[in-house]
Order: sequence, then C-alpha cells, then structure tokens
Amino acid sequence: MLCCWANCCSYPRLIPVMGLIGAPLLLISAITTVFGINDQVSVLSAVATLPIFLWELSLGLYLTFKGFKPAAVLTGLGSRPTTR
Repeated sequence: MLCCWANCCSYPRLIPVMGLIGAPLLLISAITTVFGINDQVSVLSAVATLPIFLWELSLGLYLTFKGFKPAAVLTGLGSRPTTR
C-alpha cells in the first residue's frame, strides 16, 4: 500500500497517519504509567509504542532514500508572498 502512495504522491500519506494515531496512544500509555494503572514494560506499553516506532522508522527511511525535494526550496514554493 505504501508503494502505491509513493508513486502517485510526493509524500506517502500513511506516514503522518501513523504519527497521528501513535502519538495519542503513547500519551495514554505514559499517563496510565504515571498513575500506576499500567507498568512501564508491559504489553499495553509495547502496543502503544509500536505505531510511533513505525512512524519514526518510515519517516527516517523515506527521507534517507527519497530525500527532500530541493526544487521546492530553490524555487521558493514554501516562502511567503511579499507585499509592498
């Protein structure tokens, strides 16, 4: 599925989705650990950490092998329009 999105889009949409799902899970796991509901090393913590692990891994690999698009930086597509 990731390969199909990589071919049609400049940035695979699955990578941000993993981060948006994983961050609240990791936050819930940390809060339950602080309040003593969950152990720091448990199945729940491992399951909650998995999406963030996959997100960081896929983002790092994507940027390593596909890289940033230097044309966007050179042409100024990310800059604000100037008004005088």
